[in-house]
Amino acid sequence: MVYRQPKVLTPSRKDVLVLTPWLAPTVWEGTFNIDILNEQFRLRNTTIGLTVFVIKKYVAFLELFLQTAEKHFMVGHKVSYYVFTDRPGDVPRVPLGEGRQVVVLEVRSYSRWQDVSTHRMEMIRNFSRQREVFRGVRGKVLRLTSACHQATVVDRAHGIEAVWHDESHLNRYLLDHKPTKVLSPEYLWDEQLLGWPAVEKKLRYVTVPKSHRGIRD
Repeated sequence: MVYRQPKVLTPSRKDVLVLTPWLAPTVWEGTFNIDILNEQFRLRNTTIGLTVFVIKKYVAFLELFLQTAEKHFMVGHKVSYYVFTDRPGDVPRVPLGEGRQVVVLEVRSYSRWQDVSTHRMEMIRNFSRQREVFRGVRGKVLRLTSACHQATVVDRAHGIEAVWHDESHLNRYLLDHKPTKVLSPEYLWDEQLLGWPAVEKKLRYVTVPKSHRGIRD
């Protein structure tokens, strides 16, 4: 159960950067021991919470998302999918493994898709204040979401809208509060747009084809 820490001079992989400039590990396939991680989660009896926003027409992607998550996401562990949606009646029923559940949280929609994006942090903040699944990480979630939400409030008061909406404010927060672990591009990749380069040993989270115009209208 002893986990070897990444080292600058003897990296576990030499074809990618496995440490950030502030020496936080970057998670790539081949840089961790999955058996150790699985055992740690088992011993801690941890439940993993995954937030999903399916506002308006995005509900069309939810069934495939849940089906593939049940096949590939934290298999064998307890998972709660927190589905934030304005269409709770359209949430599909997908067979789930033992200890796994879908929690539907009804939220309001907005006329502009940009407003949906900028309010996501506020929605997560309000939810985390009410829930005990967050337990040990609750304080960190509240700090992050509160800071990002407050930044959007200040921008709105000055007639400013960030280019990438909530993502812009998240990037600002992470610039000021350096994360202790960073996920590699394996965890968000557009294969149709970018192909599959050799350094990507495994694609863990991939985008699906969609018409932005048709989904956002």
